[in-house]
Amino acid sequence: MRRFIIYLFPLLIDMALSTMFFVCSLRMAESGASAFAVSMVCTVWALTYSITAAMAGRFINSKNAAGLVIGACFSVALISVLFIILPGLWIQYLLMICSGVAVALFFTPFQIFMKEVMGQISMGLEVSAGLYTFAWSMGMALGPFVSGFLWEHFGWQSCHAVNCAAAVISGIGIIVMNRYTHTDVQIGEPQMKIAKNNHPDLVMLGWICGAVCFLAVSMFRAVFPSQATALTVGKVDQGIVFALLFAGQGLTGLTLCWFKKWLYQSFPMMLFSIVGIVGYALFIKGTTPPVFFLGALLIGIYSGSVCCYFVFHSLVHPEKSAKNVAVNEAIVGVTGIVGPLAGGVIADTAGLSAPYLTTSLLIVLFIIIFRLQFRCRTKIKTRGDSSAA
Repeated sequence: MRRFIIYLFPLLIDMALSTMFFVCSLRMAESGASAFAVSMVCTVWALTYSITAAMAGRFINSKNAAGLVIGACFSVALISVLFIILPGLWIQYLLMICSGVAVALFFTPFQIFMKEVMGQISMGLEVSAGLYTFAWSMGMALGPFVSGFLWEHFGWQSCHAVNCAAAVISGIGIIVMNRYTHTDVQIGEPQMKIAKNNHPDLVMLGWICGAVCFLAVSMFRAVFPSQATALTVGKVDQGIVFALLFAGQGLTGLTLCWFKKWLYQSFPMMLFSIVGIVGYALFIKGTTPPVFFLGALLIGIYSGSVCCYFVFHSLVHPEKSAKNVAVNEAIVGVTGIVGPLAGGVIADTAGLSAPYLTTSLLIVLFIIIFRLQFRCRTKIKTRGDSSAA
């Protein structure tokens, strides 16, 4: 059971990351900056994150994964301290760039480290993917929720102080976990049961699915602070919105991890996508916190299903998981660039609700593409099995 402590660390690091997004974006919004300037907080982070993740895929392996994760944790701690001692609004962009590098060097190798550690336990990969989704999602939920409270009572600096503590705890925890794992069972010999056998390779569908979802979520995360400021939604309520989104995402991932068949069916993902559309629609017409709370929860359910699908189909291949994970994180980074950038431009030119309408239409297009691609890939698998027979 001690191995399951590993899921605490992505929770803590993503709590720190979501706090950075929340605090930096809101400080920019309250300064009177445009929606584009606010969205650039997320964009500059995503730019360095995607580049770093893509490059990391070339040299990450089971031997150096733990060391990279440990270094990334202490880097996040240092960056958190710099946010406090360098309080200028525009310096936030530089520090977010640095955090993009550090966080990419945490999550890209962490998934390999996680697979190696959890590979010694007799559990399905879908369970591991679900627990991982739950962990980092709850971190994203806790960040704005805790930050909203801390900011109102102790100032924004206290948010970064908590980030520093979370990152240090993660670094020390990974050091202990790495030593324990090497002492108990040799890393590098995973025995996780991997379902490569009778199922089609759907990693490409996972990437398409993830790209659309993360683009939508990153656009929302960048635009909502401006919308909330314009509607005079309080910091605590804004924090609850993000908390509900990521809590819904995490709980959905935790629930779905105990089921496997849906990962090789098309209807469930299409249904979850429709739930996401309803969630974004509530932000188009909504003006009060309760409506935003419900919309955020529905978006979280949608994104939680996508995250499970995305992670599972990347890790399920025994030989290509390291490269697949690098592609995963690059997709997260690229959509993190395009989403806030597009969201800011659309909001400034067509209104603060326009990005949500754009997102809804994009998901509708995805449903059509997903269904067609799913049928194509399952037919290819069927023909391949017939030929082999």
